[in-house]
Amino acid sequence: MKVVIFTEDKVGEGHYQAAKAIRHALGELSSGQVETSIVCGLRCIHPAVEWIIVKTYFALIRYCPSLWGFLYTHIRRTSFFQRVVFSWKLKRWLAREQPDMILCTHPTCIPPLARLKSRAPYSFKLGMVLTDYCFHPFSVSPYVDYYFVPHHSVKEKLVREFNIHPHKIFACGIPVHPVYEEQVKRLRPEAADGTQSLDKPVHLLILGGALGIGPIADIMDEFRDRSSQFRLTIICGKNRSLYNQLSRCAAPHIQVLGYVTNMAEWMQKADVVISKPGGLTVAETLVCRTPLFIIRPIPGQEEGNRMYLEQYGLSRYIENIGDLPRTLLEWLEDEQARLEWEKRVQEHRKEQAAYHIAKQVLSYFFP
Repeated sequence: MKVVIFTEDKVGEGHYQAAKAIRHALGELSSGQVETSIVCGLRCIHPAVEWIIVKTYFALIRYCPSLWGFLYTHIRRTSFFQRVVFSWKLKRWLAREQPDMILCTHPTCIPPLARLKSRAPYSFKLGMVLTDYCFHPFSVSPYVDYYFVPHHSVKEKLVREFNIHPHKIFACGIPVHPVYEEQVKRLRPEAADGTQSLDKPVHLLILGGALGIGPIADIMDEFRDRSSQFRLTIICGKNRSLYNQLSRCAAPHIQVLGYVTNMAEWMQKADVVISKPGGLTVAETLVCRTPLFIIRPIPGQEEGNRMYLEQYGLSRYIENIGDLPRTLLEWLEDEQARLEWEKRVQEHRKEQAAYHIAKQVLSYFFP
């Protein structure tokens, strides 16, 4: 049996990491009986198409995020190019690969794959794995056989607004790699009961995603003279210029790192994570039970994540970077607020999401 996971690794690391988590779970649970591969959809269609779309996307979110937000909100239908040209390329790929099931952790290939299923008797099953707490209509089609969603509220929206049959929707959570749950077993005792000692500097983990996007330099400046209260670990991801810039001027209590492969360990070491709210980052902090303070969400999916987190009291949004130190200390000193936050996290964190998705996939092959 053959499972292919379509994803993208250049327009958001989270989509790719979710695909890897599912592949890992499928490999463990199937004992090698299911062949699983990961394919970057845009690259499969054509590397030039991937290059153009990636460059355009990052130019928009860096230099004109409001325009990206407008496009995300107002463009509800796929273009002729995406439906027809992508379908033509994927038709050739399907003839060659002949997968039994295709899972998508990014919506790029859902419209052309759904179009192919609507026009020919393809036998493959199609599943959409949502890696944010909101979704774009591009992710939805009556030809999708399974939806794996992060929360029951997302399932309710699919049923209510898009008439998707509830039996096709599984509220498994966002698939994070099992290593995050292994780290929870070594959870700090003080974090388990919602209390936080301020006798030593608070360890802040500052993230900007794989590409180091956000006001990270401004955050470092804000905490530069607060070595008695805070120590910082800043992870710049693949943003080499940001890493070089911050490394040159970091204070002794500030550690600057590039791209890391042990993010679970860093999240577990931290007292607080400060980051934009990418879907995987949110899910990872919930699994690790590490408080998340949100900064500068990208309009669109990250803004939707922020609204979800605020609705359920799972995070704090900091609009003014200058308010960060005071807000952090006030929250850390408020034991009741931390206990209430811990209770809400326990209600919303989804353990073993990748394994739940893998079990559902395997039930198709081995009922």
